[in-house]
Amino acid sequence: MNKMKFVLLVSAMFVLILTSACGTTLKSGSSKIIENNQENTAVNDSTNSEVNGSKNSDKQILIVIDQTSKMIEGNSFDFVVKKIPEGYSLAEMKWISDKSQIVNTTAEAIQHGANGEDGFYISGNGQYTGFIYSDSIKGEEGEVVFIFKDDQGKELTWKKKLTLAGGISDENPQDTLKKYIQAVEDRDTVRLVELYGGGYQGLINLFPETDPDDKQKLVEQYLKLMPKITLKEIISQSEGSKDEYKFVITLKQEDGTLFKTREFDTITDKFTYTVKRVDDKLKIIELPPYQA
Repeated sequence: MNKMKFVLLVSAMFVLILTSACGTTLKSGSSKIIENNQENTAVNDSTNSEVNGSKNSDKQILIVIDQTSKMIEGNSFDFVVKKIPEGYSLAEMKWISDKSQIVNTTAEAIQHGANGEDGFYISGNGQYTGFIYSDSIKGEEGEVVFIFKDDQGKELTWKKKLTLAGGISDENPQDTLKKYIQAVEDRDTVRLVELYGGGYQGLINLFPETDPDDKQKLVEQYLKLMPKITLKEIISQSEGSKDEYKFVITLKQEDGTLFKTREFDTITDKFTYTVKRVDDKLKIIELPPYQA
């Protein structure tokens, strides 16, 4: 499926979700949310999840914002549109503070869901929605704004003041490597795009018919060339320049045998991975090997 078909499918699914009067539920595993759509009333439970509506929403819109800390690298919050008037759909999302302003359309958010870039994102056929931001704006106080439009161009706006919290940043390079290999084993393309910090030109050359901007699709096709592999052993670890670490590892196949690759006339069963800070996050620079 090319990117255009993917975007159309996700857009259609998301519009269906947003145009329902309510019934959009939090995804499995999310924290308990106390719902309250009284005008300008916020209700917080022990997980720091919030529900609030703005004056100009006139009690017609209910959005859940969940800032619960997550055991993942980086900073983000989730949002779920629980209630909007019939005929309206989400058109634009904003983060506004004295120091920064980030504005994304729904189409841009869908793109972010595919390529893993920072900003507002929509992925999983509209099942996952949120805002990913860098350490540079962590701790900022500002306002998140959602704009909904109908076919006549009429707008409804929902606003919420909040402080951008810091996620649980993975400062352990070995854990970053283990999560990366686990994502390879699980065929988790979303997680792999998040953890991979290298270039994509090799994948673009390998799959010329795939949209070069669709990182998730490129990684998905690459994984199809690989057998199922898992981490066997970390043989050595060394620190190079600041925030750069080198690991030599071995991998095993699904049947437990040692994974090997051939490069020209050389067969190797040891692989070197670099963990490096990219865009304020620890990431893996090399792609997983695929030549069995």
